[in-house]
Amino acid sequence: MEQLMLTLSLDDYAEVKHKIKEKLNETVHNFIIIGYYLKQVRDSGAFRKDGYRSMEEFARAEYGLSAGTASRFM
Repeated sequence: MEQLMLTLSLDDYAEVKHKIKEKLNETVHNFIIIGYYLKQVRDSGAFRKDGYRSMEEFARAEYGLSAGTASRFM
């Protein structure tokens, strides 16, 4: 398989590093917000309004999250 080699100038490299850092920071922020919202749904029992019997059932059906993943967010 032919390997694609990309070359970056020093300026491009610095920009790419900056973009990676920005996206990582966004990811951390989003992780916290998602956990906050999931916790609100769990603590209020609002998932029952859609007929779910548990938070785990809600997280899997609505977002494809396992119980462990939903728990780690929260």
